[in-house]
Amino acid sequence: MKNTRKAFAAVATIALLGGLSHLAQAQFEVYNNTITTAFQSAAIGPSGGTLAFSDTAASPSGYTIAGGSAITGSANAALGETFYWSGATAELTAFALVSTGEGGSQTYQPFLFDLGSSLFNSSTTGFAPNNYVNMLATGTITDPALSSGLHQLEIDIAAGVTLTQGQSYAIGLQNTSANWDIFLQKSSGGQSDPDGEGFTFSGGLSSTAYDNPSPFAGSPRDVFMGLYTTTAVPEPSTIALGVIGASSFLLRRRIK
Repeated sequence: MKNTRKAFAAVATIALLGGLSHLAQAQFEVYNNTITTAFQSAAIGPSGGTLAFSDTAASPSGYTIAGGSAITGSANAALGETFYWSGATAELTAFALVSTGEGGSQTYQPFLFDLGSSLFNSSTTGFAPNNYVNMLATGTITDPALSSGLHQLEIDIAAGVTLTQGQSYAIGLQNTSANWDIFLQKSSGGQSDPDGEGFTFSGGLSSTAYDNPSPFAGSPRDVFMGLYTTTAVPEPSTIALGVIGASSFLLRRRIK
């Protein structure tokens, strides 16, 4: 009887851990919203989140989208923005890019890398993407067809992912089909923003080369991006350890 109880407890714990692992896999929903001069204060989609950081022309706290030119990638290329997270630990629930239109047929892989505690904010600071693990799920998104004019293309991360205070991150999209069909807005000149810069990888996420800042004129330039966060919640691994501890305690009591 004791062995039966132990076996049942083990199976229940494994099943719960499997469920938590599934829930931890972020999946994506895509929304677009016509905008004028600023990122909206809250995410559109069900993942929620308020605007916590916007990498724009002069100040992360300004939220104003300055004039600039559009940038696009090539087949299988990756394009994005680095940022330094100075706030408290939080859950990233969505990010938004400013597009000038097009789209509607190609697929993209969202990605997020933890680059460590160094600042990636100059034309001489780079990283090779194959050295990092994508913190997001491996699923892809299909961009919606957009009319001409500015749009806020929002990618919601269903399960959220934890941002840690004092870390730099790289976030963006890799094209996984024939060609880039999104035209993203970038800043119009070198920036004083200390928090990050745009980057491209012609070889995608498997590239062993360091990022290429040349499309951004060789000085720190931004892709206009808004990050949306909510208050941090316990990670699934922490919850799982608590469940295991509780199961063991109850099992010992019943055996006695």
